[in-house]
Amino acid sequence: MKVGAGRKLAMLLVVAALVGCRSKSSGSEEGRQPVIAGKAMPRELAPRAVHWVERLSRCELDRAGPLIDLGSPAAQGLTGSWSLTPDPTVTDIERDGETWARVFGKSLTLRFVLDEPAPVFVALRARGVASRSAVIELDGKPLGSVFLIRGQARILSTRPTPAPVPAGTHSIDIRFSGAARAQAEALAEVDWVRAGTAEEDEDARTYAPPTQNEIIANVPLGGVPHRSVALRAASTVRCTTFVPAGARFKALLGFEGQGVGESAIVASRDGEPSIVLHTEQVKGGDHAAWSPVDVELDSMAGKIVTFELQSRGGTPGSRLLFGDPTLYLATEATDVLPSARLAVVVVMAGIDRARLGSLGNYPALAELQRSGTTFEAHRSPTTVTAGVVASLLTGLSPRAHGLEDGGARLAAGLTTLSVAARDGSVQTAMFSGCPTTFEAFGFGRGWDRYAAYSPVEGAPAVAPITEAAKWTSDRMKTEEARALVVVHARGGHPPWDVTLNEAAKLPPIEYSGTMEPRRAGELIARARAKHSRFRLNESDRTRMWAIYESALAGQDRALGHFIEAIKKANLWDKTLFIVTGDLSTSSDHRAPFGDGEEPTEDVLHVPMWVHFPGGALAGKAVQLPTGMTDLSRTVLDALRLPVPEGFEGVDLFTTAAGIALPGGRALPATLGRHYSLRLGDLILSGTAGKLPALCDTVSDPTCGNDRMERMPRAATLLFRMAYDAEAAAQKHKPTREPATIDAPTAAALQVWGE
Repeated sequence: MKVGAGRKLAMLLVVAALVGCRSKSSGSEEGRQPVIAGKAMPRELAPRAVHWVERLSRCELDRAGPLIDLGSPAAQGLTGSWSLTPDPTVTDIERDGETWARVFGKSLTLRFVLDEPAPVFVALRARGVASRSAVIELDGKPLGSVFLIRGQARILSTRPTPAPVPAGTHSIDIRFSGAARAQAEALAEVDWVRAGTAEEDEDARTYAPPTQNEIIANVPLGGVPHRSVALRAASTVRCTTFVPAGARFKALLGFEGQGVGESAIVASRDGEPSIVLHTEQVKGGDHAAWSPVDVELDSMAGKIVTFELQSRGGTPGSRLLFGDPTLYLATEATDVLPSARLAVVVVMAGIDRARLGSLGNYPALAELQRSGTTFEAHRSPTTVTAGVVASLLTGLSPRAHGLEDGGARLAAGLTTLSVAARDGSVQTAMFSGCPTTFEAFGFGRGWDRYAAYSPVEGAPAVAPITEAAKWTSDRMKTEEARALVVVHARGGHPPWDVTLNEAAKLPPIEYSGTMEPRRAGELIARARAKHSRFRLNESDRTRMWAIYESALAGQDRALGHFIEAIKKANLWDKTLFIVTGDLSTSSDHRAPFGDGEEPTEDVLHVPMWVHFPGGALAGKAVQLPTGMTDLSRTVLDALRLPVPEGFEGVDLFTTAAGIALPGGRALPATLGRHYSLRLGDLILSGTAGKLPALCDTVSDPTCGNDRMERMPRAATLLFRMAYDAEAAAQKHKPTREPATIDAPTAAALQVWGE
């Protein structure tokens, strides 16, 4: 299709609707936050709008049926067999100002969504190269054949299906005949493909698709130009998005040409009747002017909604204009995260919010919940603990920093939180009691002080917390001192610092099994092994969780002493203090504490509590989603340091203040070929290259039922978000560096259960 100025705009994606926000370069004055008397200058803390002209490539064009523009961003995530990466047998090219897909493989697969049952035919504009014909299939069933002419672009079409095709997601397979005569020769080139839904369609040979170049316009009405979606009669643009609380839709309606056009703005959800938000007859002519539309969307808050911009009728040769169509938030962040002299992040291994109960057994955490801010929807980005902590330190997703397996090392070329802090004259230290973040895995780089405490070398389990408290007290004795402290504490993960005598007093009474504190990690790992016949019985599990609670209580006491030391030094009001987990313990039917498990919600959903400087937002519970990269951004913002280029995430203070991202916040989690992306109440999970599953956690908290067929547009949105997240991560991913495991680290990992 034609490439113009409008296409360049369409290729810009709204990152806020995908996986978070990327910062500007740390070398850019615009990307920095100036400091005046220790306070940050006010700035827009989060994007407030999704501009649909900019993200048109993620919307669906429909004129007598859905249209897929090949060779352009509009096709990304809609081709191939549910792959998160581009089809290697298809290359995007530009020819004579038009974009095409050059196909080298024997077939081309595309997906589209049908909202209502209808007969369907397939039309395409293509030119032959090595192939002279193609068989077209719909959902695996032959629909017809078309003939290609070498070097000649033609519009080709099949007959419609004899019976209506049901609503839902469908696939088109174009299977090319012949074989390339040379390795570099393609079989065919395809401009666009349409799933036609009208039996009495206009002549397919003269069909004019709604190209991006035609649809995006900058038309002045009354002397005032606006970027617009310009549609001829009987055309529709569908944009599916998440609607956060406080969102509104606004646009300016206009008409280009003489006469009048009939417009409609319609909203719908999968499986529910459409709602007409606005309809209006718009006049053109010499005195044409913009007509504003502003619609509140409170009834759709928290839902995934498809918005349709419809040109239902109009004078031939004219176009209906939707000027600056935008989903925007009426709320705006006004307060800035208070500045801090000290930032502390404590990541506790293996803590599960469901097992903490009311926190009655953990007074330090209970007090942090009472006086701090609780983030209820915090999610880890992978099930590899090293990858979780690496996301904290690099501000990148696991796909981008590369730690998605237990044998990888944090790449030396990545900018880390410790380096960014040290460059800002902030003292830094990391203390780890978890072998997965020892120096062998690259976590010792860039700190003023790094210390690891192996579970086989006699140090107490609380050593990382207590030593962090001592180091902080020593370094923060002057008014000018600033410090960053990261602790990866043992948390609830075995081996546990509980004596055999203490364990013997725990339930169940008269326990005679093999579960004991020091070797529990190895025992649980044995039960977790795929081919092992050993399993934990109910008595084993009862004793395991009893020891877990006792050990975690000791960690909580050490955490309380750390906080008290900060308060005694009169630093608490100038401290950002974050406590979170790396991974949860997983469900009861599996052996817990596994590293690299399948990314399911019971492992990824972890607790988080934050004390903001000055006690800001104390006692608040936050339901908006947060991820690990948010912590690194928040630390840098609190210490008034520039954010390095590429760091992702959103300031936690802005999120806690209730400022959502327009279009919602999608949180992807990955592990090799496995992925799980959450947006609101929906979770899309699967393996790259295979049909994923969709879970609605409201109606199905255990994700036992697949909603793919019932919610096709929501599923398409989530999959394309996962696709875009993968594409963004691959741009930054470094070469994998293998960890060098020495004997002490290997021994620690064995006791740890790895």
